[in-house]
Amino acid sequence: MSRKLDMAVVFMDIQKVRRGYYEVSFKKLFDSTSSAVENEITLACVREIEAEIINKPDYWLWSHKRFKHSRPENTKLIAT
Repeated sequence: MSRKLDMAVVFMDIQKVRRGYYEVSFKKLFDSTSSAVENEITLACVREIEAEIINKPDYWLWSHKRFKHSRPENTKLIAT
């Protein structure tokens, strides 16, 4: 949808400070998406979520077995 409407894509990260208190930060991933290739936006969002889960895995469901083990260094998220 962002490609069709040429909209910016913003990633929102919520961090728990303490019980009942949260900090929200926003990161602009794309200013203009009309020239983005297929799946580029989705993969950028996946990278951000993956980094968030790796930094604070205790806030994510452990049923996501993908993040229980570290990825080998020479393995890329996507083939480029």
